[in-house]
Formats: sequence, C-alpha cells, structure tokens
Amino acid sequence: RSRERRLQSETSDLLAEVGQAVAASAPDVGADGLPPLTGPHYFDPLDLPPETAETRDALRDYRMTAAQLDALRHIISIYRGTHNWHNYIPGAAHGDPRCFIRVMDMQTSDPDVRPDGEPGAGMEWIRIKIRARALARFQFRRMVALAVLVVRSNTPRSVVAGSFGVAHFDIPECPARGMIFDLPLYDEYNNEPARPLPEYITFDDEKSVVERFRRSHIHECIYQEEYDEM
Repeated sequence: RSRERRLQSETSDLLAEVGQAVAASAPDVGADGLPPLTGPHYFDPLDLPPETAETRDALRDYRMTAAQLDALRHIISIYRGTHNWHNYIPGAAHGDPRCFIRVMDMQTSDPDVRPDGEPGAGMEWIRIKIRARALARFQFRRMVALAVLVVRSNTPRSVVAGSFGVAHFDIPECPARGMIFDLPLYDEYNNEPARPLPEYITFDDEKSVVERFRRSHIHECIYQEEYDEM
C-alpha cells in the first residue's frame, strides 16, 4: 500500500508540473475566454526552382532505371489476387465484405520511348494492364499512385501488402488522363450454357477498326497533352 501511495503522489506531482507547463505556454485569451482567432497559414514545404525549358526537357527525357522497373513489377505482382481494398475505395470500411475484390491479372509493359515525329516524342511510357471483374477507376488510380510513391521514395514494399489490412491508409489518386478501357471480355458469359442470347458476344470482327481509332484519337492525344503540360 505504501508503494501505491508513493506512485499516486508522484503521479499527482507530475500532472501538476504538466498543468503548469501548459498554462505557461497557453496563448492569450480574449474576453470570451477563447484564444484570439488567427487566419490560416499557407506554406509550400518544397522550395521548387522556377520552371525553365531545361527542367521541362529533363522531365521529358526522364528514364526509369532497371531497379525501379523491377520494384514496380514486384508491387504489381502483390496486387494480383483477392484482397481487401477498403483503403482504395472512398468511404469504405475494413469490415465491408464488398471490399474483397479479385484482381485476375495485372501486367507491366517494357518501357516505350515515343519516336521522333510522333506525339509526345522522346518521352518514356510504361503501360500497366489490369483485369478484374469489378474495379472502379479511383481504385486503380490509388493502386498506381501507391506504387509510384513506393518506387520513388524507396519505401519498403511491405507497405503495399499492409494496405490490405485493418489500418487506415490515406492513399492519393494519380491523374486519370492515361486510363483507358482496353478490352471488354465476355468469356464467362459466352461459356454459360443458360445465357439469354444464343450468340456469342465478341468484338473480334471490329478489333482492327477499334485499334486504329483508339491509337489515333485517344493514345496520341494523351501522349501530346502530357508532353505539352509537362
């Protein structure tokens, strides 16, 4: 009991000291007993140099290293399979069973440098393809954003696997400009014996037409817009 009384006395003394320190550091208060109102303080944590033609050219000529490409592909492999994507869906909770989504496949292409004379000439691009039954665009944007952050900051890749756990992660969304719906697949529907329509759903007959339209009206516009705004 004497030990308990001593601990209680020491705790009381410590709380009194903390209270005095807080009171000494408290700001002046007004007539209403509240601290005076102050306006918001805006600051830029990065001291960025002014943009010049040289810096723009350096960004356009940037090339991913082999180690960075390996890291990106490793992260993409972690995304495959069934996971709890609650951190990638705005407003979702870990216990929501709808957050369990299966990524059937996800692949990363080799770096592709745009040739001279083409839109976005000289810039390097990497294409990431994902196949899933249900996937929202903001979910994919957060997947890419987290992968880029981990690769650029050399953060342990275990943070990607940790994002499927109970902890809450604030994951930003990468720009949506380069997102393209690549190919509608109806394999499971076509193989279903009791499907409503007897005909198979396929777009193979129009594949060449769609590919030409996509490259001339979508891909090239994305390349050029990214080049101009870099």
